Amino acid sequence: KISENFVKQYPQYNRVILQLLSNRNLKDQADIRKFLYPNYKDLLDPFLFKQMEAAVNLIIQHIKAGSKIIVYGDYDADGITAATVLVETLVIFKAQVDVYIPDRVSEGYGLNKKAINELAQAGAKLIITVDNGIRNREEVEYLKQLGLDIVITDHHEVPQDKNAWPVSLIINQMAEDYPFKFLAGTSKK
Repeated sequence: KISENFVKQYPQYNRVILQLLSNRNLKDQADIRKFLYPNYKDLLDPFLFKQMEAAVNLIIQHIKAGSKIIVYGDYDADGITAATVLVETLVIFKAQVDVYIPDRVSEGYGLNKKAINELAQAGAKLIITVDNGIRNREEVEYLKQLGLDIVITDHHEVPQDKNAWPVSLIINQMAEDYPFKFLAGTSKK
């Protein structure tokens, strides 16, 4: 519950907005303004992720080669949003790109071998996960055996054996000294 003092301090905002601000522990005018009126200059540099440059270079290599790129999304709100943003961005750069969102009921969460087989048979050369993939070591190994490249972008908890994976391009703020640990799946694009 928000305090009446907070309500009186910011009469220009309705109670719903004030509750949201309070829930996010935004109490002073500067933080509130920054939250409600964001500015691009306040965004963190995506290259603070240690493997971002390698991931970008791999994606550029596939775009230049005309490779088929698959954005492998998740079926929730941040997964679908992330997939849309990334596909639209890759289209701007003339990438041969398609999107794959697994069926929640029949395929479950994350990468699965059936989908990987279908994507490989359809000519995919690079899979970029958005909001999934961090828990799919077995599927990543299988994908690599088929000769596909992969970039995993996922904000979920990182497995302990991340460095032993057959892929080195895992973009995840929880695994690094990235300043903001609470990104959603849409935040790395």
